[in-house]
Amino acid sequence: MWVALSRTWMVFRSMFCREFFWCFSQLAEAFKHCRSLVLVDGMFLTSKYRGVLMIAVGVDPDNQLVPLAFTLAKGENDDSWCWFMKLVRQNVLYSSQNICMISDRHHDLLTTTKEHVDGCPPLEHRWCMRHFAANIWRRQKKKEVV
Repeated sequence: MWVALSRTWMVFRSMFCREFFWCFSQLAEAFKHCRSLVLVDGMFLTSKYRGVLMIAVGVDPDNQLVPLAFTLAKGENDDSWCWFMKLVRQNVLYSSQNICMISDRHHDLLTTTKEHVDGCPPLEHRWCMRHFAANIWRRQKKKEVV
């Protein structure tokens, strides 16, 4: 299992972690047998512990989802997404082939695809059609459009 802690700060002389990344080595090994496709999304945590759970998921040859990596971050911003995707690319997507990343229309994810990581394949970004249709529906409010 790979674990990475990032950006710690001092609060009352105690160390607190701002971001936490984990990836089980078995799942990273399983990605070698998956399609060259990664689904990425974030979910806001609204309980006692606030923040964002970010997840990267692969798709195996039987169209089953394979969770690859997770992170807990303080917020869904450019810095957090870049840090998460850099670790995913280094620890999971280290193959030489191009990888297609599907995500919602979060603008910070577009920045991560343009970022170059040494020894890692380039990312090709595509939008999730469910999110795309939901955005159109929210703006148009007409069934004929969707």
